[in-house]
Amino acid sequence: MEETQNEETTFKSLILNHLQRILELSKQEFRGGQTRTVLHGNWKEITIEPDVRRQMSQAIEFLSFLLQPYYDDEMKKKSDEIEKKRKENIKKYGDGKGKFDRDDFRVQKLSLMKDLFEQLCIFLQRVEIL
Repeated sequence: MEETQNEETTFKSLILNHLQRILELSKQEFRGGQTRTVLHGNWKEITIEPDVRRQMSQAIEFLSFLLQPYYDDEMKKKSDEIEKKRKENIKKYGDGKGKFDRDDFRVQKLSLMKDLFEQLCIFLQRVEIL
């Protein structure tokens, strides 16, 4: 990672802030999005809670997108292995028309993203960002 001192600090702070966001998400229960309905007399209040598994997976994927231009050979290999497994899951849980068994797919994807996150942290340690 060869940038000027100012760019390195900015990039490093971006990565560290994103890691902080992932850590905040990890404090929540990994469950699917839910809709809650509360009746108030003649009207009802509907609250939609986000799918934390999806948020976590997206946050880890975005971190990997930020770091991909800097991957070394070892990280490229690990990333390719995880991507291959992700594509296998798409075939396994998809119907070929873009629809998935959402819960099983999200559970498997989150598991892969946890593996990716672990490898990204090892990579960040190797390149001395952590």
